[in-house]
Order: sequence, then C-alpha cells, then structure tokens
Amino acid sequence: METQGENPLGEKIDPGLVPSVPPGIAFRIIEKEAVIVHPVKGMVYALNSTGSFAWQYFNGEKSIREIAETIQHAYQVNYTDAERDLCELIHELSTRGLITLSFPNE
Repeated sequence: METQGENPLGEKIDPGLVPSVPPGIAFRIIEKEAVIVHPVKGMVYALNSTGSFAWQYFNGEKSIREIAETIQHAYQVNYTDAERDLCELIHELSTRGLITLSFPNE
C-alpha cells in the first residue's frame, strides 16, 4: 500500500521525491548525531540519532519511500510510522533550507 506522508501542516509530501543536501550546507556526525550548519543563514541544527540515520540517505540517490523502507527495517517499525516521521523531518529541514526535494532524474 502506498501512502503519502503528511507534514505538520497537513500537506502531502510525495514519497517519490528524492531529498538531497544543497551545496554550501555543512554537516558533521558526532557520536551518531548530525550537526548541520547553514552558513548563509548562520544557523546550526542538530539531529538525534534517528534523524541522523535518515540524514545519511539525503544524497540525491534514494526516494523518501526507499529511505522510509530502510528506516522500517533498521528500527523494526511499521512503514506508515517510518514514512510519517521521515516526512515530518523532511518538512522541517526543507523549510529551513537544509535539504532540497526533487523528482528522480531531474
């Protein structure tokens, strides 16, 4: 069953979209937690270990659907919960300009 995750505003995020980190965004993984820096905005953002696990896949190669499936298996949770939580994270990061979303082969 294919679902579309909702962000906190209730808008649907297409699970076929592919997240990637735009040029200029710096990050470092420290003890399984990502620290992300947006130098233009002077913003520092930290992710917990689960968010950091997802972050490693924001490389423009895997779709939200594929990343949610990876989270599902790694954390032994159901797909719907994995996709929902991932879409919430993606919404938060994209509104802050820390990731971009595109369709495959764009």
